[in-house]
Amino acid sequence: MTNIEIRKPTQRDIRILVENMRPADQEELKAYFNDNYQWSIATSVKYSKDTWAVVVNGKLLFICGVGLTSLIGKVGCPWLLGTTYIEQYPKEFLKQSTKILQEVMQDYAVLSNHVYGKNEKAIKFLKRIGFIVGEPEKYGANGELFRPFSIGVH
Repeated sequence: MTNIEIRKPTQRDIRILVENMRPADQEELKAYFNDNYQWSIATSVKYSKDTWAVVVNGKLLFICGVGLTSLIGKVGCPWLLGTTYIEQYPKEFLKQSTKILQEVMQDYAVLSNHVYGKNEKAIKFLKRIGFIVGEPEKYGANGELFRPFSIGVH
């Protein structure tokens, strides 16, 4: 039987994510800003309107959240950072992330952000759960190529 826990991320969850982060997510954070993962994750959690930690059979799969991009309108900025444990539970990863996305879409008209252009797995995943992924453009502090993605009514 699979035991699933969805909760607000704790400091311990952030530490576990930093210690077990997928290499592609590490590369994306470095390309966007820097490699201070602890700071990046803690800041994302702190400034997001909503956040979730998803634990399957005692293993943290991912932390995700939605930041506000504007105080007017219902536009959110979704993000998700995963651990290497996702590889052990790919069906649960898809199921739980889709479930959270459906919940989030009750509160937002549009969700949009950017994904690292070299992160092919993330791009494929975003398309699979319904996001539209655009063409690469320079984005982030380092001017690397990222692809905009969005879902909802623009």
